[in-house]
Amino acid sequence: MSSPCTYRTVHGDMIDAIAWKHYGQETALVDILAANPHLADLGPMLPGGILITLPKITHPQATPDSSTIKLWD
Repeated sequence: MSSPCTYRTVHGDMIDAIAWKHYGQETALVDILAANPHLADLGPMLPGGILITLPKITHPQATPDSSTIKLWD
């Protein structure tokens, strides 16, 4: 889907928003956290200047349906 790259956070970035911007799906946050386990310790709003590896993901984009879990409603 997308090649791996590095992203530098801006103060207040949230992992699900980064996943949406880069991959077009919030569910990619699982892949981002797997590639960057230290992010879980930083809380929901990230400080600025953190380098995050955005991994290549191969699973298809999710389409919203009744079985999709949403982080925020």
